[in-house]
Amino acid sequence: MKILSKILILFLLIFVFFSPVFAANWKKIASKRYIDINSYQNLQDPLYPNRYAIWEKNLNDGTNHFKDIEKQEGKKVWYVLTRWGVDCNSKLVNILDSIYYDLSKQVISSRSYSIYSGWDSVVPESWGDFYYQLMCKPNMNY
Repeated sequence: MKILSKILILFLLIFVFFSPVFAANWKKIASKRYIDINSYQNLQDPLYPNRYAIWEKNLNDGTNHFKDIEKQEGKKVWYVLTRWGVDCNSKLVNILDSIYYDLSKQVISSRSYSIYSGWDSVVPESWGDFYYQLMCKPNMNY
């Protein structure tokens, strides 16, 4: 019985230490802005088949947006993770999720938005346009 338990422990250790880790792969896109190129995904919605999403990390740059969140939550914000959605057929963008973190990497607040509402037209030369180009145009190297 001891040998069997040792074998099970060995298999468990092998599984834990050699399982693939799906870590974020952050690529800098601007000052204090990064995208996780491993998070790119098709939303696989039968009503809107050409919608995609990707995660962005935006470090606190002292703008009013961060100041407002800090005032509202009563904590210093280190960064926000935002999941951008893009509809390639209709040229629309949406923010699907936002998660704010403090200096200890603890979640301060999070918000999820409906996948079926809040979609806006892509504004030229905006962040929405950047994500539209990234996810809907071929040969983007990010």
